[in-house]
Amino acid sequence: MKKQLIFSLGLMATFAASAVETPADSDNSPIAALRVFDISGTNAKALEGNELSRSKPREVCLLVGNVPVQDSNTLVQYLQAPAKTKIEMPANMAKVEAENNGQNFLISKTITKAEMPNNRAVFCWRFTKKDPLGEYKLDVQFNDIVFKGLKFKVLK
Repeated sequence: MKKQLIFSLGLMATFAASAVETPADSDNSPIAALRVFDISGTNAKALEGNELSRSKPREVCLLVGNVPVQDSNTLVQYLQAPAKTKIEMPANMAKVEAENNGQNFLISKTITKAEMPNNRAVFCWRFTKKDPLGEYKLDVQFNDIVFKGLKFKVLK
């Protein structure tokens, strides 16, 4: 099975940053949030909830914000898929390490300060019909700050 990973910071950060408003944003606490976007039009549109259909033009994006940013930053994601799958991405986008079970992945990316408009990082996932349906779990670390228990669901 193949999963296509899209990592974007510029354009995606603009609409993701404006689309994710939580109480944590207002008090400047570090935040990691998942958001589903409809990418069928010219401009991506934020949708409600954390479920996405793999048969529609959708992406789920991780937004990390309100974090101390250095000249060079490390974003690490531990992804747990509902079934065995394969993640493929160019080596210059991120490093992907798969566990033997084919369901758990460690994805790491170095992000420069210049790549983080408004001190926010965005990492987006796009799914195909070959990807497993069900709930995906995600733990995230940005430099020394850890966010646990993020979830999203991929539907038919």
